[in-house]
Amino acid sequence: MSSGELASIDGRRARRDRNRETVVDAILSLYREGNVSPSLDEIADRSYVSHRSVFRYFQDLEELYRVAIDRHHAMLEPFLGLDIEPATDRSGRVEQFVDHRLALYERAAPVARVGRVHALQSDVLMDNLSQSRSRMRRQARAHFSADIDALPTEEADALTNAMTMVLSFEAIETLRFHQRLSKSATRAAMVAALTRLLAPETS
Repeated sequence: MSSGELASIDGRRARRDRNRETVVDAILSLYREGNVSPSLDEIADRSYVSHRSVFRYFQDLEELYRVAIDRHHAMLEPFLGLDIEPATDRSGRVEQFVDHRLALYERAAPVARVGRVHALQSDVLMDNLSQSRSRMRRQARAHFSADIDALPTEEADALTNAMTMVLSFEAIETLRFHQRLSKSATRAAMVAALTRLLAPETS
């Protein structure tokens, strides 16, 4: 094969990759606007790619949904970690963690909403979602180790599970999206719930 033919093949591959990325960018932008299930027409219009071309780059819409959500997860990766030393006081630890989860929610919410819908039909997305939830649970357990480590194992596990529920995407979604609470009101509710969970029992 001549160098000219190789260059032509490389050019077609590069163009195909660019167009594929354009389609993914288009569907992510639609998700962020609140369109949880964009049609092929909407995706094609947004990406300036023909209907036929969309299916040259992806087997079907489900594959496109999965690739787009995977891309979104990769973009979120730098914001998932909680790279701070936990505060020495409980109220400080609570506020640190609530602020981190709210910031993550604000970045992730539109596409995370879609991901939970499509995870019901995709083993890959469901597995990714399960891994993410496990990671968030471990993160909470580590951040509040000073409040949990001295507890009996069963009690520590129960408290960790309760914190995981209070700090979950679904809990924040209920307050912010469904009940239409402001960010400050949501923060106050989460701080209050977490503080009450962590408060030692009084006799």
